[in-house]
Amino acid sequence: MKKIVFKLFLSVIVFLLITNCGAKKIFYEPYAAAPDTLLTKQTKKELGKEKYQEYKKRKKIISNQWKKYEKLRKMLTDKNFDNFDKLLKELEDYQDKHKNILKYDEYYYGAIYYSGIKQLLQYNFSEAEKIFKNIPESSIFYIHAQNKIKNLNADTDGDGYIDEWENLEGFNPLNPYSHP
Repeated sequence: MKKIVFKLFLSVIVFLLITNCGAKKIFYEPYAAAPDTLLTKQTKKELGKEKYQEYKKRKKIISNQWKKYEKLRKMLTDKNFDNFDKLLKELEDYQDKHKNILKYDEYYYGAIYYSGIKQLLQYNFSEAEKIFKNIPESSIFYIHAQNKIKNLNADTDGDGYIDEWENLEGFNPLNPYSHP
């Protein structure tokens, strides 16, 4: 009897760990590459003084954009939308100002994607769909945006509630009896 109770207890703990760990993934995925992985480490000896200064400038600009992107992701994770749009605008302006140096648009497209997620969390589904449609096919965020659009237009279990709404509310979009 003790073995059965222990196994049941252990199963419940494992189930809770799995479901709680996965719950935040929507906010962490997809994740663009960190600046350290984008630029290979260079030395002044390898590049020469002038090229090394350009390298350091580019690295600083990418790192600053990364910080804005990370702050945006954190605000989304914390569901702190107070200054979200302001920071998104700052990131867009920064992208425009440094587009000749950056040549890496994934932080910008990530910001757009997270803007769509923000709209989902505020139940602005049509606005979220418009935002997701602005992410180009060349972006790593494109497939994730397309999946969100698919969920916005699907009612898999036929219960009258769209799948994305059921996901946000914690209901099972595959079970027709799982809704309010």
